[in-house]
Amino acid sequence: MVTKLDKELEIIKGEKNVELPKDILGKIESFWQKQVEINPHLFNGEVWSVTNFEELEDKFRLTVQKTNYAHYLYDERVGLEEKFACFNLNGGILLETIDKKYILGEMNETTSYPKVLQISGGNLDQNDIKKDGSVDLIGILKDHI
Repeated sequence: MVTKLDKELEIIKGEKNVELPKDILGKIESFWQKQVEINPHLFNGEVWSVTNFEELEDKFRLTVQKTNYAHYLYDERVGLEEKFACFNLNGGILLETIDKKYILGEMNETTSYPKVLQISGGNLDQNDIKKDGSVDLIGILKDHI
């Protein structure tokens, strides 16, 4: 199913990275170290978290701020109160072939979810953000088609 928004979707980069209190950062770091002991191949890369959503008269506006994978994984597995949560901005698609089969992938052993089935998808990265701080989703899609 494809859904068309009735308004433009604007995504803008926040002025600074996500800021968390020291006690939460300590919990996340401790958690991350345990995860790396279990799977030393994990990578604590950048993640873009939706930190604000506005519905304006003519558009939806999402503000994203940079955080990291440890923050995301901690929130997903342990949980954080909403004001410190990581709402990772990513997308996925379930592909169906002409003969009614679905295309899935299996997560690699080096991921935080080894052997789990997953649909195709991806996340924003720094290269997707324009100099003015905006994100051109349609342009990103065109670049990858």
